[in-house]
Amino acid sequence: MAKREQADEFGADLAVGEGTLDPFDHVEIRKSSDGVAVALPRSGSSKRRLNGDALDVLADVQGVVRRIQRDRATLDELVAEARKYGCPWTLLGFSVGTTAEAARKRWTE
Repeated sequence: MAKREQADEFGADLAVGEGTLDPFDHVEIRKSSDGVAVALPRSGSSKRRLNGDALDVLADVQGVVRRIQRDRATLDELVAEARKYGCPWTLLGFSVGTTAEAARKRWTE
């Protein structure tokens, strides 16, 4: 069974199987025109057609994904803190744009 590891540089979860020496064996790192690292799969021909603009956009996409992942972790911490101080699920649900039931289900599983 593969264990889950966080790739800090790109914020993507990688499944790393037992006996794997390098989790980046299948990842190629390229630079966008402004020097931002972009992770691409080593296999596949689609990356060969990428120009500088496409790499720039992919760098932006990967940056947004990293921020979303950090923000999700922050939100999880804030919800836990709010619950610690007695904030009801009704207000938490409202605050995140959902119902109390959906919020409770999301943060208690």
